[in-house]
Amino acid sequence: MAELRVTELDFVGIKQNLKEYLASQDQFSDYNFEGSAMSVLLDVLAYNTHYNATLAHLLANEMFLDSALRDLLLYLLQSRWDTYPILSIVQER
Repeated sequence: MAELRVTELDFVGIKQNLKEYLASQDQFSDYNFEGSAMSVLLDVLAYNTHYNATLAHLLANEMFLDSALRDLLLYLLQSRWDTYPILSIVQER
């Protein structure tokens, strides 16, 4: 029995993994996965999985955006203390 690999993030890879997993199951051994009804169901499952993976990826990337922007701004300011005199005044306070 094959394991369901969940590391694919593209639609085609997800659909292929679902086909391989279902083909290895005893209940689905005689099914034609290229047939219209089964193909539509696999398309829906793969699309939903792809959509959820994309959403989770975007959420994870933007979760700490505020703190990342603050840290980047502080880094940029600290690297330019000598260039801009007003920044050295702020640092003295």
